[in-house]
Amino acid sequence: MKTYVSIFILFFTFPLFAQVPQYRTINAALLISATKDGQAFRFTNKRIMVNLDYKAGNFLLKLTNTDFYRVDSASNNNIQDTLDQEQYIFSGILPINDILNQQTTEQNYNIELQLSNDNLNIYQTINMNMTITVPNVSGQANYRIFNMNGVMYNDELQLPAFTGFDNEIDFWIQFSGIATSN
Repeated sequence: MKTYVSIFILFFTFPLFAQVPQYRTINAALLISATKDGQAFRFTNKRIMVNLDYKAGNFLLKLTNTDFYRVDSASNNNIQDTLDQEQYIFSGILPINDILNQQTTEQNYNIELQLSNDNLNIYQTINMNMTITVPNVSGQANYRIFNMNGVMYNDELQLPAFTGFDNEIDFWIQFSGIATSN
């Protein structure tokens, strides 16, 4: 009898496990706005890859300083051609259960991301404002749009790419996440 009960339970719970959605991150971009000698500069990178673990909420973004291009430049020059390529990592843990169970169209969170670069000994916590939007798109109930914005302080970080820029460097991380079936 125990065997039949076990088989019965497995038979009816297996389809539930097979229906658990897997999430993937799409359409990621990063924008930086800084001022130097009274002139505003905007840099962008639309080739970034955001990793978000939808089980634990681990967030990871790796980027290099030479991947950023001036938004307002006709020549499309990168942030500084003379810089050595440095890898920067933004990491943190997002409130994933709140995000997945979000019942409102838009929700705001205050989060912390760690900015690190081993070569430059940069290990800085950046306070971020994160807005998550659940668009009213038919058939896409598990689609989320993430917008994060924060300020990096040049006097604390001393980023080589922003030598001579004003102290406050604004930046935005934007990406979308969507549930897909197994």
